[in-house]
Amino acid sequence: MTSLVSPRAVLARVAAQVPADCRANLIVIGSLAAAYQLFSDEEETAVRTKDMDCLLVPRIEAVRKGRSVAEALLAAGWKPPVDGRYAAPGVPETPDERLPVARLAGRPAVAEWPVAWAEALRELHPGEWPGLGRRVGAGVRALLANEGDLREALEVSRAGLLASLLLNADEFRIGAERLLVDAIEPLEQTARAAGGA
Repeated sequence: MTSLVSPRAVLARVAAQVPADCRANLIVIGSLAAAYQLFSDEEETAVRTKDMDCLLVPRIEAVRKGRSVAEALLAAGWKPPVDGRYAAPGVPETPDERLPVARLAGRPAVAEWPVAWAEALRELHPGEWPGLGRRVGAGVRALLANEGDLREALEVSRAGLLASLLLNADEFRIGAERLLVDAIEPLEQTARAAGGA
C-alpha cells in the first residue's frame, strides 16, 4: 500500500537511523529520490510511495555496510512486511506470477536469449563457438552443486545487481535452475546440433 509522505521528512528520518559511517555508501534512487530533487524547495509537498529504493556502493563494501544499515533500522523499530501478497518467499510449486521475485526479465524475454547468445558466439568465435556453446552451463551447474559457492554468489549478487531485491537462497537457486532450463540448455542443444566437441 502506498502512503502520502514528504520526501524531505522521509529522507531525514532514514538518515537519522542509518549509521553515520554508512551514509556515504547509501544512494537513494527511485520515486522518492526523484521527488526530493523536484520538490526539495517545497517543504510541504508530499508524494505517494510505498518504499525507498537504495543502492549501496562500492560493491566491495555493500555487504558489510548493508548489514550495518539493516541492523540499525531493525534496532530502531523498522520491520520487514509480514502480511500482504509477498510477505513470504515462494516455494518451487509457486506459479511464476505469484513469486515475489524469480527473474529480472520475464520468461518470454529469457526464451530469446539462446538465439542472441548463439549469434554472438558465432560472430566472436566462428570456429570455436559450438564447443564453447556446449560448455556454457558448466559454471552454473557447478554453482548449483556446491551450497557454499551458491550462498557466496547470492551475497555477491545482493551486493550488486540484486541489491534492491529481498532474495533468499531458495529463490536464488530456483532462478539459477530456471536459467538453465529456459536459456542455457537450448543454447547447448543448438551447439550440439552444430557439431560442438
